[in-house]
Formats: sequence, C-alpha cells, structure tokens
Amino acid sequence: CLTASFIADGLLGSAVTLASISAYVFVALVLVVLYEESGLIAHLTRGVEKLLNWIGLTPRGAVCLLMGISCNVPAIAGAKVLWGQANRTLTALLIPYMPCAARLAIFASVATAALVNAPYLIPLMVLLPYLISFAAAVTASGLYRKILKIEPKFVSYTPLAPIMPPRPKIYAAKLLLEFKSFLQKSGPALLLFLILLWPLKSFGFQGFVEDISQSFLAELGRAFEPVFTPLGLPWEVSSSLLAGWVFKETVLGMLVATGGMAMMPRLGIASVTSFLVFVSFYSACVATLLQLYITVSAKATFTSIALNLSAAYAASTAVYFLVSFVC
Repeated sequence: CLTASFIADGLLGSAVTLASISAYVFVALVLVVLYEESGLIAHLTRGVEKLLNWIGLTPRGAVCLLMGISCNVPAIAGAKVLWGQANRTLTALLIPYMPCAARLAIFASVATAALVNAPYLIPLMVLLPYLISFAAAVTASGLYRKILKIEPKFVSYTPLAPIMPPRPKIYAAKLLLEFKSFLQKSGPALLLFLILLWPLKSFGFQGFVEDISQSFLAELGRAFEPVFTPLGLPWEVSSSLLAGWVFKETVLGMLVATGGMAMMPRLGIASVTSFLVFVSFYSACVATLLQLYITVSAKATFTSIALNLSAAYAASTAVYFLVSFVC
C-alpha cells in the first residue's frame, strides 16, 4: 500500500502535474512570442498605454498579467522577454496578484458550497477577490518601486508599425529557446517539491495514514489555526492554505478531505469571503516562486512573499469586519 501510494501519488502524480504545468507554459510562450514578433501588442494596448505606464507596466507587461489569470507560471516565464531589467522585475512581481484558473475553481466551489441558501450572491462572492486582487496589484506596484528601488522605463510614443506575420524559423527558435530554459531551470526543482509533498500528505505521527486529516500537513494546519481564528476559520480550512502554497490545485482536495468544505455553510458569509480574498493572492505556489526567483532575484522573491502575505491578511481582515458589519 505504501509503495503503491508512492508510485501513484508521489512519482506519477508529480510527473503528471509537471507535464500539465509545462503545457500551460508552452501555450503561453506561443502567444507571448507571437505577440512579440508580430507587433500585435502595440495595437492592442495603445488606448490604455498612459494608464499602464502610471501603474508601472509596459504594454507587453500588461499582456503577461492577463496571461497570469490563466496560470502565473507561464506568465512570469513570458515576462523574461520584456525589455529592461526593471520592467521584467516589476511585471514578474505583480503577476502573483492575478488569481489563476486554479483559484477561480476554488472561488466557485467554495462560494457554491457556502451560499446554498443565497445562490444569487455567488457571482458577487466570486468577483470580489478579483477586484481586491487587482487593487492590491496597483498598490503593490508603488511599494515594490520604493522598496526595491526600481523604476520601469517606457519608450516614448512612436507610430504604430504594421502587423506582420512572424518569420517561422526565428519564431520557432525563440519559442523553443524560452521553453527549454523553463524546463532546465524550473523543471527539476518543481518535480522535487511535488514529490516532497507526498510524505506530508501520506504520513502522520501514527506512521502511514490514508486519512489526510491525520497527516503532518493537517497537523501544520492545526498549528497555524490561531492565526486565522480572528477570521473565524478553523484548522480544517486553514490547513488547505498550506497545501495550496505548494500547488493551488490541492486546496479543494484538502478542504474535502479535512471536512472544511462541508463546514462552509456554517462559517458565515464574512468568514468565507475573507478566506477567498486571502486565497486570491496570499502566496504564489512553489512553481511560480521558482520561476520568479529565476526571473528576478532572491531579494525580490522574498520581498514578494512577505508583501503578498501581509497584504492578503490585511485585506481579508478588512473584508471580514466590513462584511460582518454589513451583514
């Protein structure tokens, strides 16, 4: 049973996860390099260029942020092709504020479970984390520029070049170079982290366990429960956040396994909403953090982790008290 679990969940599961992330990265790079080589980005963003510059983004950086709504990893990988180190750094640091597709699944599932008696509020509960995340990204842009002393440089207004199809050989070479760089630099470390997650989910103080609520991962969730008590969140819910730090797709599975999902209707709208706001940008997953480290620097990566956690906790606390007051 132990060997079968290690092969199925530890090795094969990790390999499948890495393959799915790599597919996201490849598709994203296909689009980024296409936009880059064809000149399409300038045409798409010319109308909002001044607003983007005020936030600290170039048109190409804005495209990377939009890609982050699908998956943060390929979006940061795409930021590597941006012109200027300051532009690359700031864009990469803002991407973790974009809720990815995995977090959208969490928003929809948790909101549906919590609002069984008020389904008309589900769209609002799903939309709210996005609005707060975008506002947090704008605020974080100014903080990063002051803390890290970086200032993006923008090209002055120039006439729009005609849209041209990319040259196949140059396009393919650039695409393969970027994808190969991702596999070589991020692939091995990401696979290692995914494999290391298996013993945390499969072992507890009693040895090998089939019930994840008895695992070391659940025990870590219990240890962090006091941090989330002010938000009305028990360990069954908070433990899923630790699993999500490694990979956001594990949050829903952890909530179901620990009974946290079944508790959602009893937690109240304020607690559930604050949980979703916290999930929306509390921390990028390990895959994103690895790619962030490769793209920027260790200092910038740790600054990102600290600022994301602080901002997410502050925002979720404010939302909790505001919703409690209104409701």
